[in-house]
Amino acid sequence: MLVTYEGSIMQEQIDKRLRKSYYIEQISNENIVGYKSKYGWTNYMLRSNMLFSHRKNNYTVSNFPYKLHSDEAYEIVIYVEGDMEYICNNKMTETSRGLVVITKPSVIHTMRATQSLFYDRYVIYFLPTEFESMCVPVSLYGFATSGDENESNIFRLNPEGEGKMFSLLKNAEDELMKGEANCNIAAYSYIMQLFIMFCREETKAHLDFKPLPDIISKIKTYIDDNYLNIHTVSEVASNFFYSREYLSRMFGKFYNISMCDYIAMKKILCAKQLLVLGNSVTEVCYNSGFSNMSSFIKHFTKQTGMTPSAYKKLNKS
Repeated sequence: MLVTYEGSIMQEQIDKRLRKSYYIEQISNENIVGYKSKYGWTNYMLRSNMLFSHRKNNYTVSNFPYKLHSDEAYEIVIYVEGDMEYICNNKMTETSRGLVVITKPSVIHTMRATQSLFYDRYVIYFLPTEFESMCVPVSLYGFATSGDENESNIFRLNPEGEGKMFSLLKNAEDELMKGEANCNIAAYSYIMQLFIMFCREETKAHLDFKPLPDIISKIKTYIDDNYLNIHTVSEVASNFFYSREYLSRMFGKFYNISMCDYIAMKKILCAKQLLVLGNSVTEVCYNSGFSNMSSFIKHFTKQTGMTPSAYKKLNKS
């Protein structure tokens, strides 16, 4: 029997990425479902609302593809190799082997490469609904949900725990590579052991972020507070008495996205929330800061892979 997760919330997110050509091939048989990305690695569905991948890429600063973005699921990244900077809101931390970074849904974040590198990491996406159907206590994934909902969680395991963590990840990957019957369940069992480890406070050390340069933080905070009324980058530049070109260059250096695209992203995030609440497309267009319908539809389709009407229909209660 073909493994399928049609109708799951995670599957809806995958379908969006298929429409945007982020995934270029679907791997599907009686034992496993996976989606190969245009960057070469494959996301495997362990269960209806959990994805797992081991990603390895060579990058230069100029071709580093990660832009400022947010996800609709919890994202867990375990770093194997590749020193760079993880940036969340107005803060950053330097990555290295063994660092665990958990980004909550809708939290805007990115990675920044400061030199050419080989980037190796394990990535897990999950939604709490994955566990609710099994009556699993929230404490099993409390390590991800704890703290400020608008901030990421970062920590390291002790040396013994780190060794076991990488062993569990390797075992999960090996099961998926075999492709045998119930390989997704076998891989899932190793990830559950990993979650249990992450819940044990005595095995890990929580880490703090470092602030970004003051001017970068001020620019982003200003946009976050005023994006509904901002229509051009020049409006932001005039508030800080710098040239538009200078501020755009500084912003893009840290967030890997132009200021113009970031303003549009904030408006689209607002629009998505309003659509889910049942507002009409016309109301959402103007209440999320767009001055005309054509611009709204253009930006919305670019970021989500679907029109506002289709998004509203998909997320209708």
